[in-house]
Amino acid sequence: QEQAAARVDAMLAGLGDAGSAAVKAKAAELERFQEAEDPPEKLARIPHLSRSDLSPEIDHIPRRLAETEGVPVLIHDIFTNRITYIDLAFPLDIFEPEDYRWFPLFSKMIVSMGLPDMDYGEVSSLMARTLGGFYAVLECSSPVPEARRAVNLPQGGPAELIGRDWLIYRVKALDEKTAPGLEIAARIILEADFTDVRRIKDILAELKNDLESSLPAAGHSYASTRAGRRISRANTLKEIWRGISQFLFIQSLTDADLGAISGALARIRDTLASRAGLIVNLTGSGSALDRALDPIGRNFGRFGAPRPSNQRCAGAEAFHGLLGEGPGAAGQDEVYTARSLCNVGFAGMTVRAAPFSPADQAVEKLLAHALSTSELWEDIRMKGGAYGAFANADIIESAFEFSTYRDPNPLRSLDAFSTALKRMGRMPLDAAFLEKSIIGEYARETRPLSITDKSIADFIRFLIGFEDRHRAERRKKLLALSAEEIKAAASRLAKENPSMVIITGAERSDRAAAALGGVRVRQLV
Repeated sequence: QEQAAARVDAMLAGLGDAGSAAVKAKAAELERFQEAEDPPEKLARIPHLSRSDLSPEIDHIPRRLAETEGVPVLIHDIFTNRITYIDLAFPLDIFEPEDYRWFPLFSKMIVSMGLPDMDYGEVSSLMARTLGGFYAVLECSSPVPEARRAVNLPQGGPAELIGRDWLIYRVKALDEKTAPGLEIAARIILEADFTDVRRIKDILAELKNDLESSLPAAGHSYASTRAGRRISRANTLKEIWRGISQFLFIQSLTDADLGAISGALARIRDTLASRAGLIVNLTGSGSALDRALDPIGRNFGRFGAPRPSNQRCAGAEAFHGLLGEGPGAAGQDEVYTARSLCNVGFAGMTVRAAPFSPADQAVEKLLAHALSTSELWEDIRMKGGAYGAFANADIIESAFEFSTYRDPNPLRSLDAFSTALKRMGRMPLDAAFLEKSIIGEYARETRPLSITDKSIADFIRFLIGFEDRHRAERRKKLLALSAEEIKAAASRLAKENPSMVIITGAERSDRAAAALGGVRVRQLV
């Protein structure tokens, strides 16, 4: 950076007074051009839709709840071109809160290990011949407040399904290979060989390197997730699983005893096999669905329906110790630094949004879209030089989130977030801008989904109690929004107490920490 500054100074010195004045004049001209609005007659030439062209109807994904050998199965009959998609969801809230930080490592390891009678190379070759895909994901979300946690199964009593934390194995296979594919998936889930400590060491090193190299590309996600860590229980878990907390946990395992890691992973595997139960999400076409039920029951009937949750996992407080914060740190702003970040950083800010209400959340969704495409774009991207600036309304967790990507001045961007909300709350919103924002948010909400995305989206909606009537209510409200509702939402959010996080290079970290009240700077890598 010093060398670059020296070159610039030398270049300016060589220009002389007249040359320097010309450069400044061009810079001023560029700023005037950036701030000038396009004339209405030019904007009118661009073809566009109107609000009246948009349909309030939502797409409906067919769904029915069945059961096989005591295991609940949510079935979607959709044309899949002779491919069967199966999601095997095991509840994680049967564990203790202290176990949660291990789940991301477990979800990566279990699909990357061998079996007692086959090394990973043989297992991988067998899966390639049988399955079109097999991997594990973690899922958590707050339930819709009005949803009942227990669901009556077709052939049995109620099962606790709604608002839980899940490890989901995602499987897909050609219809004719579904049965052998489920057999190998069941063996891996039950018997994954965690005694191969050499393989564990290699995967752990790979995961650590992946996390460290992800900072320059995904720092905005880390900052945003960290800033929202105490908004809800689910947000706390997302930080533990996908945020800086997980980043630091994986780093802490670098010098850990491999035998202890092996034992922890094996214990999670065995606990899931013996005490969790599961629910299956099945997507396919016609008779292939009925044919898939038998191998599901044969291979997974032993698990039964999901068992009741551990009450110690019911609230967010039990997980706060895993956030890597000191006592009484609720809502504390934070600054992190990393050697891989030189002249850029990332800012994240979260405020509490409206409680769950499809109508209110339609307003906040539109507000987030409008901010991203106007105020934040102009102030943070065009003037501030950041590569990206985002706003998002998480309608389930009641969180309104801001973040920036590759930002040369993340401290300035934090002020810009608050300023953007205040400006949106008091500035007049013309009808054309409102209509374009509605069309843009409608396009985002109605973008085409792949078959597997449709399937998992409806499955997650089922697991949190978010039904089609909620979606229909939100869509109807989106198409009827007024400028005054947008301004009122912005004014309300501007009054909320924000949680702020900055991730940046060493040169900017101390100044950022001082500006946020003298918080401690923590080193990531």
